[in-house]
Amino acid sequence: MYESYPQVELPSTAWPCRLRHVPHQTIPKLEFDDGPFISGVAALQRAQYGAKLQAYEPPSDDVYDVMFEGETEPPTPEEVELKELYAQWVDLHAATKKNLLEFEKPSFRLPAAANGQAGVKKLVGP
Repeated sequence: MYESYPQVELPSTAWPCRLRHVPHQTIPKLEFDDGPFISGVAALQRAQYGAKLQAYEPPSDDVYDVMFEGETEPPTPEEVELKELYAQWVDLHAATKKNLLEFEKPSFRLPAAANGQAGVKKLVGP
């Protein structure tokens, strides 16, 4: 019998999962096609969004601050991108931010399988 459902109600983990009961198997085992995840993690490692946003100080939206700054240069495309990303970053769940920073580490490797209850829980999250 197969069931398909997301593990947690967070957009970053809403990946459909198929669970199957294997008769006489007493130790949980999880295997999956890690290809889509590996390419996604590689893209995150190249972009380093979490690292950039952790240190980002957004410009003030206060009209009076802007009035007293005097002449300012128009924002660069990088500044515009960071401001747009920051607007999404502040709304992310704390666990999602933590995971993003973990995924960006060059040493991060996603295993294609997990064995045992602790290993499966660690791989799929809470």
